[in-house]
Amino acid sequence: MFIPLNEVPGSQFTRSREEDMEEFVRRLEAKGISTTMRDTRHPADLSHGHTLDP
Repeated sequence: MFIPLNEVPGSQFTRSREEDMEEFVRRLEAKGISTTMRDTRHPADLSHGHTLDP
């Protein structure tokens, strides 16, 4: 499973563009490597009362 980066304020690392991540998955699959990309949702999109608060 391919897990996109969740950006962290102040980090030097940034999330890849969606089209770049899709191309990466496509290239792996073209080589016969079964790959899925995790559907990452913003914390505000979480349902059923789940939050990221401690």
